[in-house]
Amino acid sequence: MAIEAEAICTLSQDADVPKNRRYYHVHQHFKIVELGGVQRVCKKQDGKMMAMTESFDHIIRDVNVMINHKGKTKTHKKIQENYSNIPKMASRT
Repeated sequence: MAIEAEAICTLSQDADVPKNRRYYHVHQHFKIVELGGVQRVCKKQDGKMMAMTESFDHIIRDVNVMINHKGKTKTHKKIQENYSNIPKMASRT
């Protein structure tokens, strides 16, 4: 199961989810936001979305094109406006 799907399952009020340390951590730090009919996991602290590892390349490429290929640092800064878990090393533009 993908981590995002697991977090969504944990955050939904499903009675089958075991109430362990992970459950309480997820409930304390994350929330579900619906964007365009799709449920996404966001951090409560700053409201930034959590990206799945599989979508890093797609997000980086889209942002890089959007800012007209201005380099690794500027691409990463723009990504950090909306996403909280994409490392700078992943921005290999």
